[in-house]
Amino acid sequence: MKETHREDPHVPLSYYGARRIVWLVFFVFIIWLILRALQPVILLFALVFLLAMVLNPIVVWLQKHRVPRFVGVILVMLALIAVATTIILFAIPPLSRQLQELMHSTPNMWQGIRTRIESLTQDYPEVREAHPTECNMYNNASYPRPPDRKAS
Repeated sequence: MKETHREDPHVPLSYYGARRIVWLVFFVFIIWLILRALQPVILLFALVFLLAMVLNPIVVWLQKHRVPRFVGVILVMLALIAVATTIILFAIPPLSRQLQELMHSTPNMWQGIRTRIESLTQDYPEVREAHPTECNMYNNASYPRPPDRKAS
C-alpha cells in the first residue's frame, strides 16, 4: 500500500497540514469568543450545579425518611432562604456600623502613622534618606496628590 503525505508523520509540513492548523486555531478562537460572551450564563449554571450537588444529599436523606422529593426540595430551599435572610439581617447592621466607625477613625489612624514615620526618620537617618519628602512625593506623577493640596 502506498502511504499518502497526509498519513506520513515524517513528511515536512504540507499545505494540508498547514490548513488544518489554521482551521484549528480559528475554531479555538471562535470557541473562546463564544465562551467569553457566555461567561455570566456559564457561571450561573456552575453555581446552580454546585448548589444542587451540595443540597442533594439532604433531599435524599429526607426522601429516605418518607418525605416526597418535591416536598423535600421545597423544604431545603425554604431553609436555605431562611438561613441566608438571617445572616443578612444580623450581619449587615454591624458591618455598616463598623464601616462608618472606620471612616470616622481613618484620619486619626493616618495621623498616627505619619507621627510614627516622622519619629522613625528622626531616630534613624537611613530611614530619612529612604523615605521620600513630601515635595518629592507629590512631584512624582505616580503618587496621587491629596485633593486639599495645591500643586507647587
